[in-house]
Amino acid sequence: MKNTLFALMGVMLITGFASCTKDGVYTPKKKISTIYLESKTTSTVTATGISTSRSVPKYKSQEWIWDGNLLKEIRHFDTDGTTIRSTTTYTYNGKQLTRIDTKTTDIEYYMTFEYDGKWLKSSMYYANGKLLNATTYTHTDKKISSYETIRYGYYDYSSDKAAEIDAVYKEMMKPCGFVIPSSHAHNATKGTSESKETVELTWTDNNITSVTTTTDGGKSSIALTYDEMKNPYYGLYNDEPYTPSMASENNLLSTTSPEEPVSTYTYEKKYPVTQTMQYTTSLPAMTTVSEITYTYTYQK
Repeated sequence: MKNTLFALMGVMLITGFASCTKDGVYTPKKKISTIYLESKTTSTVTATGISTSRSVPKYKSQEWIWDGNLLKEIRHFDTDGTTIRSTTTYTYNGKQLTRIDTKTTDIEYYMTFEYDGKWLKSSMYYANGKLLNATTYTHTDKKISSYETIRYGYYDYSSDKAAEIDAVYKEMMKPCGFVIPSSHAHNATKGTSESKETVELTWTDNNITSVTTTTDGGKSSIALTYDEMKNPYYGLYNDEPYTPSMASENNLLSTTSPEEPVSTYTYEKKYPVTQTMQYTTSLPAMTTVSEITYTYTYQK
C-alpha cells in the first residue's frame, strides 16, 4: 500500500496539467492567496471508553505569491503563522514549468522537467544535490496514462534529518490529500537504486479514477471518487510528479485505501472555501480520529 501512496504522490506533479493544451502549465481562473490550517485529534481507549483530545488552533499555513497568472512561490509557516518553515519557488520557460525548488533551513530539494514539445517526457528529483528519483512518462489521448520511476537512496542523512524531511513533506502534501510515506528517507545507500515502480492511470473525463502500481513486491490498485466542483489545485505540480488531487479537475473525496482520509468541503461559487480531512486509526486498544481543516482565501 505504501508503494501505491508513493505512486499517487508522483502523479500529483505531472497530470495536473491535463487541463491545459500542454503539460506543465498552471494558470487557474481562481488563484489561491492564503491557506489556514487547524486540527483536532481525539483518542479513545477501548477498554474504558475514556477519550482525550488535543488541537492546533487555526493559523496561517501557506501564502501563495503570483506574478500575473503564474505561481512564483509558496511560503510554508510554522504554527505561529509567521515563522517561515520552507519556501517553494517555480521556474518557467514561458508558461511551461521547468523547475521547482524547495528550501528549508538546511535542506534544498529541486525537481526538473523535460518536455517533448507539449508533453512531459521526464522529471528528476534531487535532495541536497543528490538524485532521489527519476521518472519517465507515457501519454495516451493527450493524458499521462502511465509512468515509471526509479527511486534512489537519500545519500547519508541521519535519522534526525530524515524526520525533518518527512515533516516538510507532510506539511506540503496534506492539503493535496496524500502524504508521502517516510520509508524512502531512511537508511539509504549512496548511489544505489532503491526501487523501481510502474504506475498506470485510468481517467474518467478529467479525473483520475483508479491508480495501479506495480513493484517488485507485487501489484496494488485503488479507486478514487470526486465531487462536481472546481479544484483550485488543478494543474499544479508539487515536489512529486503526479497526484490525483492536483491532476484532476474536481476535488478528491475519498479513495479505497484505508490509509487515506475522507474529505468534505464547503464551497463558494463552485470552489472550496474549507476542506476537512478525517483520518481514523483503529487498534485493539485505542481508536484515534484526526481532523485537519484547511480554509482557502483567493485573490480578489
